[in-house]
Amino acid sequence: MRGASMSGGDMADEWFMRNPSTGSGRAHAKGAGRKQDRSLEIRKRVKSLFSKMCVLHLYEKMPPNVRESICRGWCHDPVLEFDPSFPSAEAFGGAYAAIRQTAIEGFERAKVKYETFELSLKDFWAIASPMALYLRRMTDRMASPLYTGPQMSAAVRTFLRVVTPLVEEVVRQDAQNAMQLALHDTLVAPLVSRSRTDSRLLHAKVTSTMTERGSQMVVTLHSEEPPMKYVRLEGRKSGGSRPMYRVGTSNTWNGIEWASWTRESLKGHWQDQVGIGEGEAWPVYVQSHALKQMRERLNAYAYAEWAEHWMYQSLMTPKIVSRLSADELLVAFEVQGDRLGYLVVTAKDGLVAVRTFLFLTMSNTPEGRMLEKRLKLTRDELTYLRMHELSRFTQTDLKDDPKLSALLRECGCGHLLELAEDEYMLHPGATQPKAFATELKQYVGMAA
Repeated sequence: MRGASMSGGDMADEWFMRNPSTGSGRAHAKGAGRKQDRSLEIRKRVKSLFSKMCVLHLYEKMPPNVRESICRGWCHDPVLEFDPSFPSAEAFGGAYAAIRQTAIEGFERAKVKYETFELSLKDFWAIASPMALYLRRMTDRMASPLYTGPQMSAAVRTFLRVVTPLVEEVVRQDAQNAMQLALHDTLVAPLVSRSRTDSRLLHAKVTSTMTERGSQMVVTLHSEEPPMKYVRLEGRKSGGSRPMYRVGTSNTWNGIEWASWTRESLKGHWQDQVGIGEGEAWPVYVQSHALKQMRERLNAYAYAEWAEHWMYQSLMTPKIVSRLSADELLVAFEVQGDRLGYLVVTAKDGLVAVRTFLFLTMSNTPEGRMLEKRLKLTRDELTYLRMHELSRFTQTDLKDDPKLSALLRECGCGHLLELAEDEYMLHPGATQPKAFATELKQYVGMAA
């Protein structure tokens, strides 16, 4: 029963007893002596949060028992776990040791940024989020016309009036979204860049588990081998049955997302020409040598590691440009709206198979044919000059030559030169551009 002499701290304690899901310290009073170190750490983290918010002076003006009650509202920190499917640090000659360490460091580094301070993932979910809930309910309870409890001191009332909306602002929905993006950048993105369609896809799943202090975020890292099958494709250079791997991406929080073609994913007359029926979903597979070609030709740091994810995106919403033969379609390969090449695809009998990757300047592409004509070069000469590699455009001085850059733009390849800025931004240690423009103009007989 609540008495007239109940203090603000006692009122907070009573609220926690009635709401154990928010992290009642009372439920574990018997073990308080064994958790002194943890309690001290929580107090420091609470004070650090208020200091960042410039309200520490309001917190410290309140009675000690009230401050203590606020510190009891913590939840367990988010944790990072490795599923048994994820290779150990010792597996494959230690190949995954660095990947594991990168994941651990990325998990610890995730922060949400505000105008004047930053908040770590752990403090966001374990300190700020439960505190916002506690302060709001405590404030609402005091404001209720049915409230008959003791009158809080002026210091406590001022603290609740000023700090409650500030803490709620810290954990607002867009801040939660920002935290998720931050965790994606520091944890998921490195997993995507190290995933390989023909070996392992590394991905993260977020779940919650109930503890004695409420819900706890658990991030689990998984490794998954894509489905593989042997497929015999008709047409030129078929070479019998070849291993093919299901195309998917690990750039998600919900496991692997696999690429499929449906009638709705195709545009215009291609719906009827490809022949996918209503309600059907044809899985997309890729030949291992097509993956090898893509990695070799997109050989710039900013693009090589994410090439397989962008392949997935290009195949999930395919832009079919033309038909190369009775069995081959030319599908645009794009990165955030920039076309870097094409995928040669066969789609029939309930299966979509990627046979080859063509860089933007290669033969059989619209841009490649224009480039051959303007430079008067054969396919072999373009290969000799390595014009089928992205690094030729992002790591050389082509972009600084007015004549060549104008010609490339006329052929639909000018945007490749602009990607040099992305290359440097993601790899600041890149060397100075290599000399190539003069060599190319001399080779084709173009006046300097």
